[in-house]
Amino acid sequence: MKPLIPLIPISSRHIMVADKIALAMNRLVRTVTDYIEDMDTKDDDELREIELEFLCSIINDNALHIEEVLTLIESFENDNIRDKINDNYDSVTEQLVKCGQACLNRLVKNILDDVIDQYDEIYSEENWLNADGTPQVTSIIATCTDYMQDFEEFLMPFWYSKFSSMVLEEVILKYIFS
Repeated sequence: MKPLIPLIPISSRHIMVADKIALAMNRLVRTVTDYIEDMDTKDDDELREIELEFLCSIINDNALHIEEVLTLIESFENDNIRDKINDNYDSVTEQLVKCGQACLNRLVKNILDDVIDQYDEIYSEENWLNADGTPQVTSIIATCTDYMQDFEEFLMPFWYSKFSSMVLEEVILKYIFS
């Protein structure tokens, strides 16, 4: 009697299955990344209201997925299989990082959009001070500080560190261009 399923060595089956899972995960993560990059909250009040939390949850999920991928790879005892599985999942890790980066870019944009009026007034002769007599820069710093404190709670340390660097860079560049 001939077996219904061709006899393929277990190691080859692992690699074939891992390859198909990696392809599917790449497609899914690219779809999420595209959605984040094209997301329009202007006409969607509900989405606009939860956008920051939504982006933070995606970022944190990506970090967990990366950890799961690494755990899966390390679970294989055979070095050859582990190396081939690792090669299959490198692209998945790259896609997860790209998706997280897209979310961070959007978070930074939201912060800077929130202080754009203050940047526009920094060097204007008549409006460089707020109504209370403090410089516009003080409002920018206070707003960014509030966001940073919130995101320190919402984001995993790895992503928060990247986020902090991105915000600092963008705030400085925006100030210079002002």
